[in-house]
Amino acid sequence: MSDPPVNIGLVGLSGYAETVLAYILEAEDQAQAPIRLTGVHAIDFDRHDTEVADLKRRGVELFDSYEDLLASSAEAVWLPVPIHLHAPFTLKALKAGKAVMCEKPAAGCVQDVDQMIRARDEAGLPVLIGYNVLPNPSTRQLKQRLLDGCIGEIQEVVVTVAIPRALSYYGRNDWAGKCRHGGTWVMDSPPGNAFSHFVNLGLFLAGEAQNVSAAPMAVEAELYRVNAIENYDTASIRVTLDTGAKCLILMTHACLEWTRPNIVLRGTQGSATWSNQSITVESPNGPETINPEDARILSCIRTLAHVTRNDDDPRDMTPPTLELARNPVVTVNAASEATPVIQVNKPHAMQVDSPKEGLINTILGVESLIHHCKAHGQMFHESGLAQWSRPAGVRDGLNEYTYFAGPKL
Repeated sequence: MSDPPVNIGLVGLSGYAETVLAYILEAEDQAQAPIRLTGVHAIDFDRHDTEVADLKRRGVELFDSYEDLLASSAEAVWLPVPIHLHAPFTLKALKAGKAVMCEKPAAGCVQDVDQMIRARDEAGLPVLIGYNVLPNPSTRQLKQRLLDGCIGEIQEVVVTVAIPRALSYYGRNDWAGKCRHGGTWVMDSPPGNAFSHFVNLGLFLAGEAQNVSAAPMAVEAELYRVNAIENYDTASIRVTLDTGAKCLILMTHACLEWTRPNIVLRGTQGSATWSNQSITVESPNGPETINPEDARILSCIRTLAHVTRNDDDPRDMTPPTLELARNPVVTVNAASEATPVIQVNKPHAMQVDSPKEGLINTILGVESLIHHCKAHGQMFHESGLAQWSRPAGVRDGLNEYTYFAGPKL
């Protein structure tokens, strides 16, 4: 006799929570995962008449307070909440005896992540972070090919992505582009939030075991902004990993054209390339293609159900644990300790009214700069192509890094 479905509670109906809700209900309706949505907490039910009516029809309980949701029959909670709420909401859930799926990044600073790890271990309950590419079977398949030595010893990982964000993006909430919200570090930035998926995936693929991520030992960083924000919108970061490999991270929101997320792993005997559209391996045995799935959130739902039940997942997925999520936070924290944020001004920057995006502050030529640096394994200042760039700052000694002291001024 199979176990009953896992009762899941959801926090929120707006923003990304709306997407999570749709996937949970689809998974439940189509029996894609052994789960059942039993409760929702939101502070804006009055703005979601259609969703509220559907939830009531399904018998889902609606809670005005998070504490009431935690007192309900939910066995696990999904937290698509702002970064400054990740740690406190996770700690409350664990204290109430609930398993947790918290959105990425795990938190804004490493000390908050470590507090979450301690609370998880004390409660004896699973905590997953919403890195929704990790549970995909194709990710695990690629990782296993790398561990089998298909491209030899990994020497370099290059993570690139450029997605334009209009001025409205930084007005979407009261913590966008900021380092703190109140007294809590959020460190909102391309690698610290929107593109954190790909920092995490690059470090994971470079790790020396299937459920292990490569850990940062030292970070060189260049951080820039053209927008009127506290933190940065453009980054060039090189991470020295505990494996001996280097991870080059090139990211920006200050662009006009899309450069879709891409990760290249260069080894002593070949290379592997990951994207949302394709996964390819070039080795001495010839080219190989691995088909990526478009089931990332569904994979997270399935993984949450299985870890909540302490079940061995027959799909052999990789749970996005706090340990895996800690390394991207260390990388982002160390980058901000390594160097101050440099403002890029005219004539190297301008504001453009994009028909698709709206008003965008952009660094001129940043897209071609990223392509060049990716091809040559260079940071921005090393390319000689960016007059606005500055030499990187360095933060090392990260093998014992447990406290983020704040950004360098």
